[in-house]
Amino acid sequence: MNQTPIIDTEVAVIGSGIAGLSAAMFSCNRDISAAVIGGPGATGFYSGYIDLMGVFPGKEPQVKSDPWQAIGDLYSKFPEHPLNLIDSPDIKSSLQEFLDFLQSQNLQYTGFEGSNLSALTPLGTGKPTYRVPETMWQGIRARQEKTSCLFLDIQGLKDFDAAGLVSAMQDSWPGIRSDCIQFPGLAEGREAYPPLLAQNLENQTRRRELARVIAANLQGEKAVGLPAILGIYRPGLIKREMEEIIGATIFEVPTMPSSVPGIRLKEKFSNYFDQKDNIQGFMQQRVFECTKQGNKDFLLQIGGTKPEKKLRAKSVILASGRYLAQGLQASRSKIREPLFDLPVTQPDNREDWHKSDLFDPEGHRANLAGIQTDSAFRPLDTHGNPIYRGLYAVGSILANADWMRFKCGGGLCISSAYRAVENMK
Repeated sequence: MNQTPIIDTEVAVIGSGIAGLSAAMFSCNRDISAAVIGGPGATGFYSGYIDLMGVFPGKEPQVKSDPWQAIGDLYSKFPEHPLNLIDSPDIKSSLQEFLDFLQSQNLQYTGFEGSNLSALTPLGTGKPTYRVPETMWQGIRARQEKTSCLFLDIQGLKDFDAAGLVSAMQDSWPGIRSDCIQFPGLAEGREAYPPLLAQNLENQTRRRELARVIAANLQGEKAVGLPAILGIYRPGLIKREMEEIIGATIFEVPTMPSSVPGIRLKEKFSNYFDQKDNIQGFMQQRVFECTKQGNKDFLLQIGGTKPEKKLRAKSVILASGRYLAQGLQASRSKIREPLFDLPVTQPDNREDWHKSDLFDPEGHRANLAGIQTDSAFRPLDTHGNPIYRGLYAVGSILANADWMRFKCGGGLCISSAYRAVENMK
């Protein structure tokens, strides 16, 4: 009977969202061999924006223009927030290393030095964030400068509503209008999906056809807002080529999932990992079991629909996300972490999980549930001691983060992954 071979690595990263991908990249940069195990991750829901610290929630939420000042004030207002475990210089270093990596992969991000910006959402509202893809930057400038702008919808695309977006902004942004066009080569009446349209624009003939359609619909506008579909692999090049034909600045606005900016990010990391000898990717796979082998290694059973491989690692970084990614599971009685059965910080009674108002400005306590760690991001037991040597938890699974309400998701994922890897050295 053949025994399943054991694959050795120094660190196993469980999860392939922003936190998991960042942890693997930071490990590779420090010559630590890593294996990444995970399905699609949360990148399909990723707008493309990198939040750092945008809002202090409460009865009257406070929007923060300076994320670094907000992080400095965080402990006095929210002492249990996990970003308090990381010094500001380390947060800055982690973000810079992350952005430098993306730039090396020809995925450009930009923003204001030392301050947040107000980025467009698919609903036409503003959101405080720290960095945005270069393909979205001109939309922020156009909104600030009140540049005349045409927002375009695409027939069959249900994930974007240009008319609704314009309706929400027309009082504060005069000179904008919406229109709807037929995407070249897409059969009339067929439903369109952002990833499909983005793949089509990798073809030069198709993007030139689309640019000519857009140019024909202009009525003197200086800018054009499109759903985020400007290709998967070369968005900057596609944007520049289309602008030459259109004769106006174009920019992307995030869509509802599936998100093309998230797919771009995942592709850049995956391609990079494929080129590195010290990273192994087990995408579209999951961890069925992870056990500690005495005081030494972890043994992971991984596979697609059933255990197929064994992976042995000195350390494990748990970046498995929250409810959607099954990093946390909610039953009728409690919230649990399913892989290690780690203690989950949560309300004592289920009745306290949610407020009666779905849009309560103070948020819901279920969104504060998660794994409590020390400053090295090692999960703690009920007595405040690290549970396993070599086990770390990072990203949205952390307790007291409420990343959607604080607008801190990207910063938390990247910087906690950075600190975990630094603490492994």
